[in-house]
Amino acid sequence: MPILLRYLTNLRNKKNNNETQLKAVADLLDGIERAKKTRNVNVITDLILKHRLVRENVPRFFLNEKQVWLALSRHMPMTALIRNLGKMSNLDIFLQENQRSDKEESFEENLILGKLQNRELILKEKVHPVIFLKAINQYKKGHNSSEKTKWNVLPQICTALENGFYLSFENVRPTGKRFLIAVEISQSMKEEIQVPGTFSLRAIDVAAFMVTLAARTEQHSDVIVFSSETPKPLFIQSTATIDDVNARIQQIADNTRNQASDASWVFKYALQEKKRYDAIVNTPIPRLVKDIHILWKLLKCIAKRQGEKI
Repeated sequence: MPILLRYLTNLRNKKNNNETQLKAVADLLDGIERAKKTRNVNVITDLILKHRLVRENVPRFFLNEKQVWLALSRHMPMTALIRNLGKMSNLDIFLQENQRSDKEESFEENLILGKLQNRELILKEKVHPVIFLKAINQYKKGHNSSEKTKWNVLPQICTALENGFYLSFENVRPTGKRFLIAVEISQSMKEEIQVPGTFSLRAIDVAAFMVTLAARTEQHSDVIVFSSETPKPLFIQSTATIDDVNARIQQIADNTRNQASDASWVFKYALQEKKRYDAIVNTPIPRLVKDIHILWKLLKCIAKRQGEKI
């Protein structure tokens, strides 16, 4: 880093260079270096505000200081803000209902809540709905994956995340394709087993998200639920919330006898309905295919009917 600083200083002294930009870069790097060395919480706070430092620029021993997080929240990027809501709640940055009064307001809380529901900011930073979905489910648990960090679940944060979630659907570009989404109603839908790669989501959460996303972004999508050889259509309006879809899937799962499903049933349904589909999505993926040759024949029949080759 000192070598880079010397290089920028020398470059700034040369002619035909944009002195303002070079000075800004040099000041930022100088601020990062000073942040590494300081042990004073007031100094690190001033550096964060002055140079708009991010969490990764702050030494770890400062990351349990409320004052530091208040400073970070001022200019924190949207994805980082969403990811760190639990930590900030743990440090009591947000007021609980019994702490509120007409005269007491938190600038940082209002700023954060405003950002989470700011359509222009969500679109500008291209925050995907999955980012919000994971954050909503994790925040509602009241702790992180290791349970070392715990927080009180605050309704204003949940509401802001849910509002941002639906706004972020505008970041998903419609494909214009024809989808058949098949939701397998199996034991996995009823179990508290997390989806690999995420601490907060279950199979039913992902299934409900895929159905909601298709209903809100695609003009041509059908949804079926199945646990036997006779899949049933599931009609979802484009205005349905993910909680509505989740509840409907859960209700069907609760009233369905558990048995091994076969992936070929979905393709039989598509063939019988005589509809054209560009993609058939199984969620979660059925573990059983009784006869792979039957599945292959079904795929060939569907492709032939649609004038395609596989």
